[in-house]
Amino acid sequence: MQVSSLPGSTTLVTRIDSKGNKTQELVSTPESTDQIAAKQKFLSSGEKYKLTVTSSADRTGDNAVPSSIYVMKDTYMFWRVEKEQTGSFELPAGTYDIQVIYDDYYHSIVNFPNVELSGEKEISVNADMADKIVYFDIVMPDGSPMTLPLRDDPSFVANTSQIACHQVVMVNGASQFFQSITTGNGGNKAYTNFAVKSNFDENTTVIWNALTWKTDFGNIGVSKYKDGKDLVKGEKVRNDVSDYYKIDAKFQRTPLYYDKGADNTVMQMGINLYRPDNSVLSGFALSITDPTDFYICAPDINSSAYYTLSNLQAMEVYPKYGRKLGIYTPSIGMTDSGVQYLCNQYENTLFNHGGVADSPETSREGAPFNPYFSYPFDPLYVMASTTPYATVGAKIQKSNDITYNSFSVGGYYGNYGENRFVDTQYFTEGAICNGDTVDLSKYRDTNAWLQARAEEFPSSKDAVSIKYTNTNILIDDIEGKSECEFSFIENSEDAYPPTVQRIMWRDGEGVPTVKFDTNQDAFISVAGGDFKPEVYNCDFGSYTEDITSYEYSPATLKVEIAPYGTNEFVEIPMTEDKDKYVESYGAYWEGSLSDMESESENHWYDLKVTMTDEAGNTQVQTLTPAVYIGKITSGIKSIESLTTRFDVVDGSIVSSDNTEFSVFNLAGMRVSNTNLPKGVYIVNGKNVNTKVLVK
Repeated sequence: MQVSSLPGSTTLVTRIDSKGNKTQELVSTPESTDQIAAKQKFLSSGEKYKLTVTSSADRTGDNAVPSSIYVMKDTYMFWRVEKEQTGSFELPAGTYDIQVIYDDYYHSIVNFPNVELSGEKEISVNADMADKIVYFDIVMPDGSPMTLPLRDDPSFVANTSQIACHQVVMVNGASQFFQSITTGNGGNKAYTNFAVKSNFDENTTVIWNALTWKTDFGNIGVSKYKDGKDLVKGEKVRNDVSDYYKIDAKFQRTPLYYDKGADNTVMQMGINLYRPDNSVLSGFALSITDPTDFYICAPDINSSAYYTLSNLQAMEVYPKYGRKLGIYTPSIGMTDSGVQYLCNQYENTLFNHGGVADSPETSREGAPFNPYFSYPFDPLYVMASTTPYATVGAKIQKSNDITYNSFSVGGYYGNYGENRFVDTQYFTEGAICNGDTVDLSKYRDTNAWLQARAEEFPSSKDAVSIKYTNTNILIDDIEGKSECEFSFIENSEDAYPPTVQRIMWRDGEGVPTVKFDTNQDAFISVAGGDFKPEVYNCDFGSYTEDITSYEYSPATLKVEIAPYGTNEFVEIPMTEDKDKYVESYGAYWEGSLSDMESESENHWYDLKVTMTDEAGNTQVQTLTPAVYIGKITSGIKSIESLTTRFDVVDGSIVSSDNTEFSVFNLAGMRVSNTNLPKGVYIVNGKNVNTKVLVK
């Protein structure tokens, strides 16, 4: 089982084997540099007051010393004292949430929400204040309870062999303590393993995420959230059977699989819990050797509250460098219009900053959904069956007081939005300096060469090009190639090229595909821009941290197409839609092949996408092959200009000509077109995509 959780958090990992033997360990995740920077800035502002939290023994005379005392300003900023009976904190005036964790049987959690600090304050606490125990009782797709094998009774019939569960108590949306439980026994009383003891109230939420495998029903992921005010002492909280939906995905094996895959059949099922700001609260994944069916039980996504997204990963190389490498589907979630493949920036971590250039603080918008690259779920899409493109990020590095730029691949993405993580470990690198090919044989990679150049020629203004080449591609028996080349001038004021963030081919109905009957059916969408890194040196006393944030700037786009292998590129007209800019993705362009004339012998065509920023830096993506056109025809079938007028009548959006459309919020979630609250909504139909303001 792979586990990930919020930076700065502590997870109590409990494992109970089939014989009932229990082992436990505390796993801590370091705070991020962004968290540290925000905390440092906050502490430097205003007068500070002493907050003291003192614990006493419970009624049995035990548990006088808690395992942790957390004081939380918000979901990112917190202070912690461990294994101390008294925690003292010097903090600015404000409102704080406090959690005290004990090492008793249930790992009791005592919450103090909305603590106002305007002078010195003392708080007394003991484990008895956690006065409610509740349990998670998992229900299977047929409505029957989950049952694990029963120790010492081999005749007991179980419908699962093991389960992994994450549970957390949130106070005002914040917590730094998680419990992860994996167990292989328990019979039909397995829910007793997933007990939470706390002083639940209207300020708290308890959340469970669970994964089971090798069951009578397939492999199952379950999420359940319950408001503290609705919890009753001793309650067995059950998931809703009506929330189950089946997911599946087809994967095409890459060439590396046949060389390094060892004929493995491993599939990984992941489940991530997101907070209202669209950042990952916690997540974990299980590798399944003999996968069957996959089910998720999670309520519809509500981006104003906690929600669950899942994904599947096919293992291509298993393992390399101790890591499991494969192909991830886009995130999968349930909306009120059905299951969706959702484009969310969590997969592209290089640009999950959302920062601005004039402050070391980073925006807390997290990983926004991009509705323009999301689409309805369908298992017919074949992951890894298209030539991928690369997203590239830049960073500022220091070596011996010399500053230089470095670059890395944020991800290789296919036309369906799948993350080809395996490709990020196997691409090749090349470099050109002032028109001459660089011998990289004595360097680890191009970044090591850039570092050596910075140390030897700290003031050079040479023209440099870096090229990443990915050949782990096979499309219709054609050996494919994905090249990403970017160019810049060393030590110039702006030496950071722009980057493509998303590319997607779709038909006139908006369905992703790279195979079209005629050119009149083919449309392409591109998102990207110039993401300039800015580094801030933050003094933390005993050590220093360089905080990287990113500033978005526009870039120009040129898209070209050529018959396969000919290099005879002609430009595709592209139109920017400024209303479709999405943070972390950049600008949005759309184009059509309706005016295309060149024919290809094998019907496949190559694509070239060039982005240029204001400083003249470029990135060129060349995909071979990229798109299949069965027949070139004349005529115009491009996306029509918007002539439909939309009005708001009694809280609903209506069209002037009865055009069929769906309504989405700005997070990309489809919403019911009735009683719409005030705000901006996205109207999407066959030939319509615009924003409408509801006043």
